[in-house]
Amino acid sequence: MFYASTSTPSGFAFVPTPAQPQVVFDTTTNITCAPATIVSPSFLGGEPEMTMERNIAGSQRGRLDNNRIFVDWPLSSRTQTSQVSRSINGGDIFRLLLDLRTCPQRNRPNCQTGGGGDSKTDVNLYNGNLYFADQEVVASEAVASSTDHGDTWPALRQFAISNTATAVDRQWLAYIDPSVATVGTRHVEAFLAYHVPIVGQYIQGIDQDGLPIDQPAPQIKLVNQSGSLRVDNSSGPAHGWIYQPYRGGNGVTVGTAFAPGYQNPLNWHIHVVSTDTASIFPWLQIDGHGNAYMVWVSQGSLFLSVSPIDDARNNPAAGGVPGTFWTPKAQINPPGVTSTVFPEVTAGDTGRIAVAFMGSTDCVGLSDNCPNEAHWNTYVDVITDALALVRGTPLGVATGIVNHRVDHRGQVCTSGTTCSKDRSLLDMMDVSFDANGRIGVVFMDNNNLLAAPNRIDTSKNGPFTHFAKETGGTVLLAGKPAVNTATPLNSRSASAGDATWPNTSSGQNLPSLDLRGASIGLSADGSQLVAKLRLSDTSLSGMLRDLNAYNSSTSESAARLQYVVRFMTDQDVYHLDMDFQPGRSPQFRFFGGVMDSNDGVQNSTGAIVGARYVADPAFTVTGSVRNGVITLMAPKSLFGVTSGTKLFSAGGFAMAGPSEQDQTATLIVNSSRTIDATPPFDSVPQPVSAPPATVLAADPSVVRHSGWHTVAASGSPNGSLSRLVHNGASADALEMSFFGTGADVIAAKGPRGGSFNVSVDGGPAVLVNEYRPPADPSHPDSTGRLDLTFNVPVHIDAQAAGYHTLRIDVLNNSSDPLRNMVYVDSFAVYGGDGVGPPVPSDASDQINATLGALLGAEYTVMATANTVDLDFVLESVPGTTLTLKDPAGNVVASGTVQDGVLTLHFGPQSIGVFTLDVRNSTAGDVAFTLWEIVGSK
Repeated sequence: MFYASTSTPSGFAFVPTPAQPQVVFDTTTNITCAPATIVSPSFLGGEPEMTMERNIAGSQRGRLDNNRIFVDWPLSSRTQTSQVSRSINGGDIFRLLLDLRTCPQRNRPNCQTGGGGDSKTDVNLYNGNLYFADQEVVASEAVASSTDHGDTWPALRQFAISNTATAVDRQWLAYIDPSVATVGTRHVEAFLAYHVPIVGQYIQGIDQDGLPIDQPAPQIKLVNQSGSLRVDNSSGPAHGWIYQPYRGGNGVTVGTAFAPGYQNPLNWHIHVVSTDTASIFPWLQIDGHGNAYMVWVSQGSLFLSVSPIDDARNNPAAGGVPGTFWTPKAQINPPGVTSTVFPEVTAGDTGRIAVAFMGSTDCVGLSDNCPNEAHWNTYVDVITDALALVRGTPLGVATGIVNHRVDHRGQVCTSGTTCSKDRSLLDMMDVSFDANGRIGVVFMDNNNLLAAPNRIDTSKNGPFTHFAKETGGTVLLAGKPAVNTATPLNSRSASAGDATWPNTSSGQNLPSLDLRGASIGLSADGSQLVAKLRLSDTSLSGMLRDLNAYNSSTSESAARLQYVVRFMTDQDVYHLDMDFQPGRSPQFRFFGGVMDSNDGVQNSTGAIVGARYVADPAFTVTGSVRNGVITLMAPKSLFGVTSGTKLFSAGGFAMAGPSEQDQTATLIVNSSRTIDATPPFDSVPQPVSAPPATVLAADPSVVRHSGWHTVAASGSPNGSLSRLVHNGASADALEMSFFGTGADVIAAKGPRGGSFNVSVDGGPAVLVNEYRPPADPSHPDSTGRLDLTFNVPVHIDAQAAGYHTLRIDVLNNSSDPLRNMVYVDSFAVYGGDGVGPPVPSDASDQINATLGALLGAEYTVMATANTVDLDFVLESVPGTTLTLKDPAGNVVASGTVQDGVLTLHFGPQSIGVFTLDVRNSTAGDVAFTLWEIVGSK
């Protein structure tokens, strides 16, 4: 109704109700997102929020990184923990920021404040400073800041808020151009807001030193629940104005004030945007010109309203007050999505916005009332001309689904801490964009057996936090092209050198935890799911070195390294693993499982707040560590994989943490830490047909006994081969486990070649004779190393694809005693690969030296409780002697070289240092080569 009063009698006129804005859903623009990155495989994260750095006009040079992203969430008030994870590669991987020395058990970046109630991060895009606000339960607030992008959080920048307000709730952070507002001599660089329900909203400045500025009274009264605080940092006419959205007594409301006068409650202007009762936090964002956008959910429907800054009622340059005029609301949930929740909006250039939300097609209205069976997805609306609402023209909306599988089942309760139904996701998620205008969404997924043992339980455990970036569609910066990128299927490579620990710019790379890529496929016969992780270093010594390096960085040491390939099916999370634990027998272990209740990590009250990856007895996993690759294999039926099954968000994680048997490993105070990860990928596993896989005879997974040693051989395909010098038979001298249909033994032949039987799984043996007459009969090679024919394949069939064991039994039964050498270069496995962890086996050292006339040399060999035999091979001129003495000095074995090579074999009867004497009995210098072989169990 319109009222006009003049000197003539008053008149009334009815103004028509504004027409409902017309919304047109664009079905031709395909909005797609990449496979989701798992922000943390070890910690559950409800209501995550996010800051994506990007350079803007006014950014200090070198202070912002367009690839840096921060994600935060409250973990547990019991342990006073909220967490911050950081990505430095655009969201491909995230790692937790930690104070490793002071409070590693709290798994948080700073230690001098409490927390775990609510959390929020923000980066000042002018100077690059990072702020972290943390609610100390529903009682008080804390804020900390970092000037080096999260590497350190100085003690003088960590504060518990000292205002007189208590029982505060839901804090927000918003950065501001540092040149806009001052309080005395203090420059305001950010604002922290929080409220005492009904009493009011406090908005505190944070100065250049990270110190909160006291705020004696709330600026906005009667705030039921506040939403996302924003400051207009645009190039528009309202630069420096603050917007505080909230749920008030009259509906969806916003308070605005010019930053220089923010402390005075009288400077705040209150405007009702809509009389709707918002179900959950209203969300506000400001575009590059200063237009404001508000989104909210009411009775399950998603709404948008716009406040155009150039409207005279809003424009301070024209005498207006920002936030005064708002367009009629437009309903923007797409057709068929009949219940929505968690509305968030981000804004780029003028009129270009993205709205992220969760939605269900299985129920209508309030998300609290959905049935247990309801399916939920995360959506994003992309609107390139939101100012159409101002002009009254149709609003075009393109919608895409962010997640690649259903991410929640049942209800989403919006009644906060009074919820009686499912509040496992808490209260929000977040959306932003990068320097190219690509949209990024941080969202949640608890569609798994850890969260819901019966899948549709009314009460669930918390979600894993996911991040996905736009791969197809329009972007939010007008000068940037639409995005159209493809994510590789079935595998992803990973950057080298990023397994830095501690997780700071000065951290040192740990090569055995430096993941270079991951893949998932099927065995050649299609029966096995095969996962591979490439590492910079797969040696046992490297893993031990890096475990020690990790432990030197923290007051909470780890017992093992764990390598995890994690992936999701349509409703479960699975994992395939290898771990390395020094002092355990065996040190390497292959295992796997489904993510369920036995993987839960709790906060000492029974509340599940994290996850670990434990061995499920039903999952039989084999594997290998070879040529820089960890291979993990298990029957595909264990994972419900059939032809065409799609796997989601697959990726590798390299972690350090407690042993599986450690009773404290089920508590959040002793959790595994991610050192490195691979970018995520989806997979439709395919059989991999490849050339026969090579397994060296000296591979750590091959079991060798009785004196095998490595001999350099330039003619060998691999530059060396394994040799056994043994007079007579040696049963079960070598075993190689493999998955496949058969294998070739790649052998060599020569004048000193012996013989052996090779068999598979105890089946019929194939006789291999490695003797070949000398190339020069008048000068035969007595060393057994020089006159050889290499690359001699001997095939043995395994009858069918599967797991098999190849065995070599040495015969050496010729009447010629010089034919006592067996050579094996490698194995070529058909339709698969060698499997098995590194095992105790023969380990050889080679010594090359020269003895003067009638002189000798002594060497020592250590026998431990795990030593099964000592073998020595001496190559020298006839007459050179070899003597072995036990730790007590008694001679236990001896011999003299007669035909170029002497071998001694001894099974030690005691533990300790054995002494080996090599002696020249001639009048001239004598060169020799000695191989010392220690057999272990």
